[in-house]
Amino acid sequence: MGFVRAVHHVGDALMRGVARVAVIAGAFATAACASLGASSRSAEHIDRLAFGLGIRDTGMVSDSAWEAFIRDVVTPRFPQGFAVYRTEGQWRLDNGTIVKDPGRIIELIHVPDAATEAKVVEIADSYVKTFEQEAVGRHIIQGRTTLITPKGRP
Repeated sequence: MGFVRAVHHVGDALMRGVARVAVIAGAFATAACASLGASSRSAEHIDRLAFGLGIRDTGMVSDSAWEAFIRDVVTPRFPQGFAVYRTEGQWRLDNGTIVKDPGRIIELIHVPDAATEAKVVEIADSYVKTFEQEAVGRHIIQGRTTLITPKGRP
């Protein structure tokens, strides 16, 4: 029923400036990671998928139903791992009513490609159909993942 919406409007000039800062920061971060013994991976997407737990007028997605969804739908598509956060969402309906809805956010870190995009969409589609939702919110962040290890370790 409910979902978190993340909408960002940023001007082109600001985006170019942010991009320049990101490139410079990335160069410093890579050098710093190398000196700390960290390994760096290629550019990635961080997908945050927002799932409302309310089911139309019939109740809530139970903990056991959520765990089954994670086990049967998410884990097979992202066996390398992901994070799940508990949330409390709020939004205003067209009639002005404020609705609150507990939810979950699944955070996926992956290299952007067509196959992975299809997996993300499959997860959202499955949730919408299984739990009678209007939509699943999605926030995509471009990033880079590093692992910091003690210096000298592989």
